[in-house]
Amino acid sequence: SDEILQSSPSLIIIDGGRDEGIKSLDLCKKIREKTHQNIKIIFTDTLHQKEEILSSGADLYLPKPYDLMDLFQWIYKLLD
Repeated sequence: SDEILQSSPSLIIIDGGRDEGIKSLDLCKKIREKTHQNIKIIFTDTLHQKEEILSSGADLYLPKPYDLMDLFQWIYKLLD
């Protein structure tokens, strides 16, 4: 997570993945805790744990499967 924050991104997309879901939630929490920058976080996952994902600091939960154009629209909205 430190490497991510050093590059000062405007937006991060975290793919929770089936086996990496817990680690991904921890990553989301660490990003929120360690930065004062206004980094937007989109979290995608198949497990549909919306409440847990949003409470970990994600700005948007995008359940899989999703349409790629929907993802692009959300990116534009969050960065506008």
